[in-house]
Amino acid sequence: MPKANRNLKKVAHPSSDKYPFSVYLGAKEAEAIKAISLAQDISLSSVIANLVQESLSNEKYQTAIKAYRNFKDSLK
Repeated sequence: MPKANRNLKKVAHPSSDKYPFSVYLGAKEAEAIKAISLAQDISLSSVIANLVQESLSNEKYQTAIKAYRNFKDSLK
């Protein structure tokens, strides 16, 4: 009887409000993310997601986000 393949991973499908995303960081940024992750005892993905959410709430990006949403709504 053959052994079951134990290397198979279950891939969870993201919920409707979460999407997979790849991020490639430089060495300095990766080290900083790792430091925050270890200090706060949270996953690297959580640190990156939190940083992105904080950045997107910054007024600097809100103008572009609002313009995009207005454009998108005008196409409906």
